[in-house]
Amino acid sequence: MFRARLFLQSLIVPAVTALLATVSGADPGFAPLDSGLVIFRASRFVEAQPLFERAVADSPAHVVARCWLAETRRRIGRQEDAAREARAALALDPHSSFAHTVLADCYDPAMSGWQGTSADSAWVHIRQAAADDPRNGEAWLSVWKHSVARGDSARERESLEALGSIGYFTPAVIAYNRWQLEFLPPKAVLLTRGDMDTYPSAMLQMSSGVRADVAIVNLSLLNWPDYATAIGRRAGLPLPARIDSSKASRDSVPGMEPSVSDRVVSSWADSVKRGTLPRPLAVAASASRIGETPALLGRLALAGPFYDVARDTGAAPDDLPRLSATVAAIDPPAFAGPWASDLDKSPIRVAGAGGLGGNLINAALRYGRAALEAGDKPGALAALAKLDSLAVVLRPGEVMRGKIRRLRAAASRP
Repeated sequence: MFRARLFLQSLIVPAVTALLATVSGADPGFAPLDSGLVIFRASRFVEAQPLFERAVADSPAHVVARCWLAETRRRIGRQEDAAREARAALALDPHSSFAHTVLADCYDPAMSGWQGTSADSAWVHIRQAAADDPRNGEAWLSVWKHSVARGDSARERESLEALGSIGYFTPAVIAYNRWQLEFLPPKAVLLTRGDMDTYPSAMLQMSSGVRADVAIVNLSLLNWPDYATAIGRRAGLPLPARIDSSKASRDSVPGMEPSVSDRVVSSWADSVKRGTLPRPLAVAASASRIGETPALLGRLALAGPFYDVARDTGAAPDDLPRLSATVAAIDPPAFAGPWASDLDKSPIRVAGAGGLGGNLINAALRYGRAALEAGDKPGALAALAKLDSLAVVLRPGEVMRGKIRRLRAAASRP
């Protein structure tokens, strides 16, 4: 068995490295670069760095190798070195979209704690990256968020149209975001956490008019005062005083001053409590950790793809009527296939995209349990039928399968 496994690895690993090299613009067979890409895709950035360094040392004029080294250094917090390497790549190829993207991300106040951050510099490089390669999805993601912060609606629309035309988001992710939007209260504010619960929803609003009344607010971007100010103005939402710093405030650290995002969310939660927030407030299921903050503790009720924020503590953990509707609306075949496209260079985003499927299963589980507790056995059986179909498509792990088995056992009791 062991020898068979080694034989399979000898066949599979070269094939994987060649595929990654082709997708990433590398030369297949360039061993240090190929190996570095495999390790980078596993989010082992520190281990990937020396391999990319060796690739650059072996071939100093290899632009793609320099770009991957720059991107890796950026991800481990070496922004100054990353920017230097990206500039070296641009000296070799002034139209390297990848190099411009790395530089833009180094300068981006929403992504970097580097003292050299500059929204204006990020804007110059990210527009150039998109112009040099219109299929660079990472570039269009950044164009969108900077367009929102700048109030540039034309560029905002252009970026979302580009992301749609190149197929950057897979059908499964688009289906999930449609499910996330459809059942929200009118004119809701939806707090999202990552890229895959934010950008596809914005794209659906723009391209298909799906729930254009909803204000999508990304909690990570909310730490960038320019974005927070723009979102507050666009959605007609109040903002706390003194958030107009030129640099983003990182996530809150115990014992330190709260981040911009935490301050804004706490302010909105207080307004909900007083009945003065002009819009209903909801938290995406993928952003559920925000419910642990003091202002929201005990105030979230699951409604499927999102949580309603109640006016006060002691809210029921589940909004049973809405949970029933959202679970019934799940169409399991729509979530088949990959959750990230081959165009996506971010291993963190690729890994996180698949996690959205867990929210579908969790919603059906929660509904099944709540239905049983309410004496609604047919509702619990309907949830189990949905879970069985989802399990075929999503292939959940043993922990989730165990939860499904326990629900089935409970539902089978007289």
